[in-house]
Amino acid sequence: MNPILTKFLVRLFVFTTLVFVIHLLILNALEFPLFNNEIVFSYGINTASAIIIFLMLFLLRNKFKNQLGFVFLFGSVIKFGLFILFLYMIILCKMQDTGSGDLSTVLWVV
Repeated sequence: MNPILTKFLVRLFVFTTLVFVIHLLILNALEFPLFNNEIVFSYGINTASAIIIFLMLFLLRNKFKNQLGFVFLFGSVIKFGLFILFLYMIILCKMQDTGSGDLSTVLWVV
C-alpha cells in the first residue's frame, strides 16, 4: 500500500477514535445517554465518506491536477448530502415507529 494512503488512514482512525471517545466522555459527564442518537452510525458514515473522498482525490491527483480543489468541493457536497439523507431517513423511521412528532420540524431541518 502507498505510504501516503497508509499515513492518512492511520491518522484518520486515530483522530476519529480520539474525538469519538472525547464525545462519549462529554455525554457521560453531562449525563446524557451515550449511544442514543445514532452516534456510532454518524461517525461510521463520516469516516467512510472521508476515506472515499481521499481515495478519489488520491487517484485523480495526476489526471486532474488543476481541478483537484473542485473535485474536493464536489466530494464534500456529496458527503454532506449523504449524511443529511441518512439522518433524515433515520429520523423518519424513528417517528414512524413511535408515532410521535410532526414532519414539519424534520422538513425544516432538511
